[in-house]
Amino acid sequence: MIQLNEKKLILYNGLLLLLVWMSGCKTSELTRQQLIYFRNVKDSALKVATAYEPVIQKGDILSIMASGSVLEKEAASPILEAINKSAAGTSNSSTGNGASSGLTGYLVSESGQIIVPFLGAIPVAGLTRTQAAEIVKVKLEKEIKDPVVELRFLNHKFTVLGEVKNPGPQAIVNDRVTIIDAIGSAGDLTLNGKRENIMIIRETDGKKEIGRINLNEGNIFSSPYYFIQPDDIVYVELNKFSIPEKQTKALQYIQLGLAVVTSISLLINLFKR
Repeated sequence: MIQLNEKKLILYNGLLLLLVWMSGCKTSELTRQQLIYFRNVKDSALKVATAYEPVIQKGDILSIMASGSVLEKEAASPILEAINKSAAGTSNSSTGNGASSGLTGYLVSESGQIIVPFLGAIPVAGLTRTQAAEIVKVKLEKEIKDPVVELRFLNHKFTVLGEVKNPGPQAIVNDRVTIIDAIGSAGDLTLNGKRENIMIIRETDGKKEIGRINLNEGNIFSSPYYFIQPDDIVYVELNKFSIPEKQTKALQYIQLGLAVVTSISLLINLFKR
């Protein structure tokens, strides 16, 4: 009778250990599948959306860097130095990730112009960076030989919110920021982030529009929301079936504890025989 009870106990403990192991494997597999990006993307050439090129708007702050040469270098030096300071008496203070306070640059006025030393008022609103740089270059050609002009935005940003590791505003450092870049700059999604339904809130012609992206599908690259635009808001929803991090750790500890207790019980019963 005692041997029969011991056999039942061993069988019970063995089944319990098996269930704990299977539960852990299932949880790990589900978590692994949920965390994989682009799992439905085929190994083939994919169509990519046309890169968005922002246009200059009223209120933008621009940086201008110019270089060139003339026969009389002394005459060119104060012109280039004044332009490259990008000051024009305008200061832009902001806070958040990737943004610095006290940035100075050329403010695009309500009339759509910037005031550049030695060159005067230049209309730039509605132009791309390339187009505006070309206008500045043409004006500089009257003073400088073979001028080279580079123009950048100083106050363009986007914001990432929700289930990411580092939410908040991020500076746009170039014109080709993608949704993948945006998520990466925010430290990636948390374990509970919903990868199948990333929301992008965008303002177009004074109206808010909402787009959605599935990070598991190949059509992400052709989506009009693949490239981030200035002032976009990227929101990552909480997964409906997510488990809070504390509860996840507690479940892992419980599984580990049950496995240890079951193993010890099995060993005790084996030594008693």
